[in-house]
Amino acid sequence: MPILIHPHAFILIMFVAAIITLPGIMTLVLVALPLYLLYEVSISVVKWNE
Repeated sequence: MPILIHPHAFILIMFVAAIITLPGIMTLVLVALPLYLLYEVSISVVKWNE
């Protein structure tokens, strides 16, 4: 697993993904990974526009 820049956000995203998905680790990962990537990209865009 790569080094996470925002581990608390990753845990929260995993928790939300676990609630909104069907039981199963694959669906959890398929939902959580794009959410985390979108989170990191949005932070980068905001920092770039400051």
